[in-house]
Amino acid sequence: YIVASHQDPDICGSLAVTEDIINNSDLQIVAHSKTIRLIRHHGLRSPFYATDKESPIITLKSGRELECISSPYLHAPGAIVTYDRQTKTLFSSDLFGAISQDWSLFAKDDYLTPMRIFHEIYMPSNAILKKFLTKLKNYDIERIAPQHGSVIEGNNVQEAIDFLMNVKCGIDLE
Repeated sequence: YIVASHQDPDICGSLAVTEDIINNSDLQIVAHSKTIRLIRHHGLRSPFYATDKESPIITLKSGRELECISSPYLHAPGAIVTYDRQTKTLFSSDLFGAISQDWSLFAKDDYLTPMRIFHEIYMPSNAILKKFLTKLKNYDIERIAPQHGSVIEGNNVQEAIDFLMNVKCGIDLE
């Protein structure tokens, strides 16, 4: 499986090349149907697995389960995040992302500020963000691995969620 959390070029721009490198007839591209509508134009050969039409839980050959959770409009209509039940890791796509000159693999004490700035720019509104963050209460998350930014672990997970609940972003700042 290749999970495409949304259609942006940093996620999907090299899918066709990746598909060629993997060269496996069993490969499937996992995404929400609203994302598939756009990325199907990349000339991909592999079948699509639509997380909103099929089961959102993908069981790997090893038995490990990945749950694809819809995160609509954060920051694309068909955005999803992926929760690994075994490691309790949320692969959060652009959510919880940050860009900083002082990047490190793991989030440091000053991570909330660059995370706030990233969300102010890339997320559409606090109402949409808060609605999704409320869903996360149903998950036992030990770490968050965003596409942009640093890995958030331990007590910092709940701190990051609580912090984003109150961040004004997108249209809130107009």
